[in-house]
Amino acid sequence: MTIVFVILIVLAALIAAGLVYTQARTRFVEREVPAQGSFIEIDGQRLHYVDKGSVEQGEGGAIVLIHGLAGNSHNFTYALTELLAQRHRVVVVDRPGSGYSAPRPGAFSLVAQADLVAALIERLGLDRPLVVGHSLGGAVALTLAVTHPASLRGVALLAALTRVIDTPPAAFKGLDIRSRGVRRFVASVVAVPMSVLAGAKSAEQVFAPEPIPADFGVRGGGLLVQRPVAVFTASTELTQTPDSLAPIVARYGEIGMPVAILYGRGDAILDPVLHGERLPEVIAHADVTLIDGGHMIPLTAPVEVAAWIERAVERSREVQAA
Repeated sequence: MTIVFVILIVLAALIAAGLVYTQARTRFVEREVPAQGSFIEIDGQRLHYVDKGSVEQGEGGAIVLIHGLAGNSHNFTYALTELLAQRHRVVVVDRPGSGYSAPRPGAFSLVAQADLVAALIERLGLDRPLVVGHSLGGAVALTLAVTHPASLRGVALLAALTRVIDTPPAAFKGLDIRSRGVRRFVASVVAVPMSVLAGAKSAEQVFAPEPIPADFGVRGGGLLVQRPVAVFTASTELTQTPDSLAPIVARYGEIGMPVAILYGRGDAILDPVLHGERLPEVIAHADVTLIDGGHMIPLTAPVEVAAWIERAVERSREVQAA
C-alpha cells in the first residue's frame, strides 16, 4: 500500500466524517431552533416570515425588519419584535437561504432581494411600511428605497452596510470564498465542524465590545448558521455584495424619503463614520444617531432601538405630510 493511497483513504474518511457530522448537526440545530413563523411563495421563491401585531395595531404604521449577513429572523424576535408589536404590525423576513427561507440561484443580489421584499409587502397588504435593515439588511433596505420607492414610507438603518468595502470584516474572512465549487464543498464538509469548534470567537467579534447573550444560540438564532445552506448563502452574499451594492450607492441621491441611521459607537464590524455619519452627504433626508454599543444592538439594546424606530416612524410621517 503506497503512501499516496493511504493519504487518499484518510482524506476520504475525513470528508465522509465531515458530511455525516454536518448532516447530524443540521438536524440537531433545526430541532433546537425550529421555524417560528409562516411560509409564502413569491415568484417561485419560498420565504419564511414572522408576522406580529394586528391590522389594528398596524394603524401605528407597519414595520418590516430585514436581518444581516449570516443572520435570521430570530435576531429580531429575540426582543425587538415584541416591543414594536405593541403598537405596530411587524413583519420579519428571512432573506433567501437564511433562516428558513429557501435558497434560490439568482436571489442573492440586492436587487433580487429588494424585489422579493416589495412583493411580500404587496402580498401581505402592508400600507407603505417603514423598512428597517440591520447590517447587510440595511443595504437591501436602501436598494428597496431606490428600486421600489412607492412600496415604503421610510428606511431605518441599524449598523447598516451602506458603502462598498473590498475587504470583509475579520469575523467574516473565513466566508470569503470566490469559487462556487469550493464554497459548496466547504459549506457541506468543513464549515459546520469548524463553526462548532471556533464559532464563539467569530461571534465575540460580531458582538464586541458587548458580551454575547447567553441564550443567543437558541433564542437569538445563532445556531442556525451551523447549517450548510446558511454558510453557502453567507459566503455567496459576502463575495457578491460589493458588485451588487456599487450601482445602488451611485443612486443614493434619488432617495427622497427619510432615512434614519443608528450605530453603536463601538461597532467592530462596520465603521460608524463611513457607513453612518457620512450618509447625509449623499441622502437628503438622512439623520444619524449614535449610541453606546456594538454591531448587534438589535439584540443588546432592544429598548433603545425600539424607541429609535418609533421616532423614525413619526419622522417618516412628518416628511410625507410636508
